[in-house]
Amino acid sequence: GCATAVPLNPRNTAKEFQDQLHDRRVQAVIIQKNLQSPVRDVAKQLDLPVFDLVTDDEGLTGMVRLLAPLHQKPVRPEPSGADDIAYVLATSGTTSSGRIVPLRHRHLMARSQVSADLFGLTPDDRCINLNPLNYAQSRVAMVLASGGSIIFMPHFNVETFFNYLTELKPTWFQGSFTFHQAIRDHAQHHAKEIQESKIRFIRTSSGRLEPHITKDLERIFDVPVIEAYASSETGRIAGNPQPPGI
Repeated sequence: GCATAVPLNPRNTAKEFQDQLHDRRVQAVIIQKNLQSPVRDVAKQLDLPVFDLVTDDEGLTGMVRLLAPLHQKPVRPEPSGADDIAYVLATSGTTSSGRIVPLRHRHLMARSQVSADLFGLTPDDRCINLNPLNYAQSRVAMVLASGGSIIFMPHFNVETFFNYLTELKPTWFQGSFTFHQAIRDHAQHHAKEIQESKIRFIRTSSGRLEPHITKDLERIFDVPVIEAYASSETGRIAGNPQPPGI
């Protein structure tokens, strides 16, 4: 059916969940089964149905089910259209108070295709996304627009990241400066994984990366670090292009 996603930070307090569910006119909550979070009690207080997300097969990525409350019917059973709202996002509020930004499917697809083309992504590419899922909606759409695949870490762990380089064979990774600095600081202990990796570029986002860390990462992985600036309202605003031959 037709639905709009409203990503929320799982680390929110009960008060933050209450304010955001109310302000964004959320009609239902999806949460991983058995995950303890104040959003369950808040949803109950607001009389919102809670859908538990269940992994069907631990050995098969992406196979999930939603366990619906009894007698719950879809509000709009028909498929989504290009002018339906895909996401309701919130700005970071770095230049003023945060704002709510609705994003239509046609906007999401156009922005995603532009980014996929800029990075030269193909179905053979695989991304490790280091940012929290509630901050990564456009990255997911960008990867899917190219026909590629994406890896999410439940929680960032630098040792797990280096294991993923050889086990899952990503071709690029993206994250904020905090993650990039941790990777740079631990790289000396993982020369084998780096040498065997398939990484062809690194993307930095969600803040400025210090030039010396950029240079260190490019030296360590022998690939370019691509910087970009975007906003929730517009998507990409500015970014470095891929060097020739990458």
